Amino acid sequence: MEEQVKKAPSKYRFVIGLMICVSQMVIIVSFSLVSPLVTVISRDTGIELSLVGYLATAFMLSVGVSVMGATFILEKLGVRRSMILAMTLSAVGGIGMLWAEGLAAMLVCRIVAGIGLGIVGTGFSAVTVAWFPQRERPGFVTVYTLSSSLVSAACFAVAIPLLSWLHNNWRMEFALLGFGAAVMVLAWAVLGRDAPKTAVQLPRRAGRGGLLEALKRRDVRIITYASATAAIAENVLITYLPSFLETVRGYDADTASLYAGLVATVGIGGTVVGGAVSSALGRRRPVFILGAAGAAVSLALLLVAEATPLLLLGIAVFGFMYRYKLPALQTAMTELPGVTPAIAAGGYGLMFGIGYVLGIFTPRVMSAVTQAFGMEAAMLLFAGLMAVSALISCGIRETGPGGAQHLRR
Repeated sequence: MEEQVKKAPSKYRFVIGLMICVSQMVIIVSFSLVSPLVTVISRDTGIELSLVGYLATAFMLSVGVSVMGATFILEKLGVRRSMILAMTLSAVGGIGMLWAEGLAAMLVCRIVAGIGLGIVGTGFSAVTVAWFPQRERPGFVTVYTLSSSLVSAACFAVAIPLLSWLHNNWRMEFALLGFGAAVMVLAWAVLGRDAPKTAVQLPRRAGRGGLLEALKRRDVRIITYASATAAIAENVLITYLPSFLETVRGYDADTASLYAGLVATVGIGGTVVGGAVSSALGRRRPVFILGAAGAAVSLALLLVAEATPLLLLGIAVFGFMYRYKLPALQTAMTELPGVTPAIAAGGYGLMFGIGYVLGIFTPRVMSAVTQAFGMEAAMLLFAGLMAVSALISCGIRETGPGGAQHLRR
């Protein structure tokens, strides 16, 4: 397949690449929006703060399940119709928040939107393999990852000011994203395509084929373990950091949201540098090992630091190093020997799905540990998972041009 793509890469790959980046940006903002608004939602609805965290956790759970099951959807429907379905679900989940009363109804909306992101994420890996030759994959993966950092940073910067402009109607913020998803439904319907004629198409058979084939591969399993442990730690940090800064460190809501947003803001630079270094070296392993180790150390620093300068240093380094490793890690999944769109989709589903599914337990664990030992101890507990992820990352073998020849299927 790789030789076929190299002969005549379709120029339309840039249109497809742009649309899938914009699609995931819309849904990522919908997910990120919960964090700066978690205190606002709790006060407005009277729901316990730790339970409001389930809005983010339920979203991640639905992403985790759907990102693995989406391989089946992609193989049955193709990329174009799968993306139409994904953005339709995102639109329904966002707009539905206008009428969602009570935690249960809001959770349903979050789950529906999360399914959409799971499909888009799996579609991204299939698009990368089907549309882009190997020399362009690190660049495209970097752009895709960078777009996520950009919108997350914008979300933290804009969420609270926009809330004032909308007369404290936090539901409308979710609805606006739902309308944006509806626009992307039309875009995929009119401009979407499944794959270029020069690429191997996703087989029209049971999706579990790609998922199980990916699961058989040692490198996919280790990448999955490393990603799952890091995803749980990051989820806790992103969801609860604003509340941690308010309740434990004593910052006001605006300042807490601004500081927490630095994770995504600095992550923009980390994504660019990590992608550039990975491409320049032609290697992936040194990049994601350094990123994972740096993220673990800085996460511990930001949680124990009481002085504002040290706190900001920890937040900035964590945001940079966590994102620094992602382009290399995601590119590695598309460079495995004999990879096909179906295997890449299955690998991506495992890579992100397991961590998201396990994340459903984090609010209850957070609540229990917080009540027993305090919120700082609870955050440090999950920070330990980032260190575990760094250790696991050392077992991932090289897939880049500088070391791919040493891999075995």
